[in-house]
Amino acid sequence: MKRWMLIVLLMLVAAAGYVVVPMVVQFVNDGPAYIVAIERGASPTGGSSILHLTDRDFDDHPALVELVKERKRVLRAGDTSNFLLGFFSGTEYSRMPISAEEEERLVDAYAGRQLEYEGKYYEMQISR
Repeated sequence: MKRWMLIVLLMLVAAAGYVVVPMVVQFVNDGPAYIVAIERGASPTGGSSILHLTDRDFDDHPALVELVKERKRVLRAGDTSNFLLGFFSGTEYSRMPISAEEEERLVDAYAGRQLEYEGKYYEMQISR
């Protein structure tokens, strides 16, 4: 094997390790970082205000579609492992992580409140 081919191969292995190793370490140690809407049933649980979700809420915050309508965990922005997890996880997680800006807007608008949609109540929780 020519020397330049060996150097290129080593560089490719190093680049792959740079992406894969942090993903594996985070997943094994902490699990992925995500936002989830936990269904609380057909009646409010009390203790926090109730917000009735409308089409405008879903238009303003596309992540709500995946959280509430599609019942997926929305991956949080910030690291490569979440980006890759969306492509390899099947249907449990969103395909793309939420942006940091959208996450901040979503949390400001809906965290700590009971969300009602089509007669069911949800609570948004954030992992990590």
